Amino acid sequence: MWISRRLSNENSEEEEVLRSSIITLTNVTKMYDRDKGIKNINLSVNEHEIHGLIGMNGAGKTSIIKAMLLQMLIDEGTISWQGNVINMKDEVSYRKRIGYVPDDEVLLDHLTPYEIIEFTGFAYEMTKDKIRQNAEGLFQVLQLSELHMNVGGFSRGMRKKVQLAAALLSNPKLLILDEPIAGFDPQVIYMIKQLLREWKLKGNGVLISTHDMGFAEQLCDRVTLIHRGEVLLSGSVSGMLAEHGCQSLEELFISLTLMPSAKELVKDVVANL
Repeated sequence: MWISRRLSNENSEEEEVLRSSIITLTNVTKMYDRDKGIKNINLSVNEHEIHGLIGMNGAGKTSIIKAMLLQMLIDEGTISWQGNVINMKDEVSYRKRIGYVPDDEVLLDHLTPYEIIEFTGFAYEMTKDKIRQNAEGLFQVLQLSELHMNVGGFSRGMRKKVQLAAALLSNPKLLILDEPIAGFDPQVIYMIKQLLREWKLKGNGVLISTHDMGFAEQLCDRVTLIHRGEVLLSGSVSGMLAEHGCQSLEELFISLTLMPSAKELVKDVVANL
């Protein structure tokens, strides 16, 4: 549990924000073979927080998310929810507290957005009136008006909007988003940023797995850098940039993960084309 201060937009007074852990991974390890997997992952997502998970393809981000969602058994370590180690007997009630948007857009193509939302709401034991109320607001924010067309004909961005609305519908305590802005235009990206900022102010937590470091730098309170299945760094963006003398999150990540000879390799290849 920790305290941070943030400045109000309306005045210069500082407001205290108490941030308690929602989910915590402690020394979590899952190895698929000798060299592939995640090792000794220590990571938490707190209330009132947007936490970025940054890493290259194959770095272990998906495995971390699967561990959080109880979609795989871990070899070592513990996963705790609000201070209590998760018991598999409580798996159903635990999952109901999490909203998840995967990187792909897997949806039942013969259903409409509203049918998908209604099905999701009933799974979370919501009333029809509450489903309709929440869905109308979310569809308006996400600028999704094609509510009675089958999603099979939707673009990637439109399908992502349906998934995001479904993930937020039941007011989850933790929202996990894998590449949340892929396929969206600038207006929708802006609305999603505002939505997530308001979401965390309610005392919720958000975990964003993304390659878009500019997006993470703008939005995240803390960031964890993953490389080859291990945590490289974790902390506030401003603190890490200051500590390592970097101007951007991209510069910091590249400085830690890219071989010094890579730039020369690029020059040589281009010169010889």
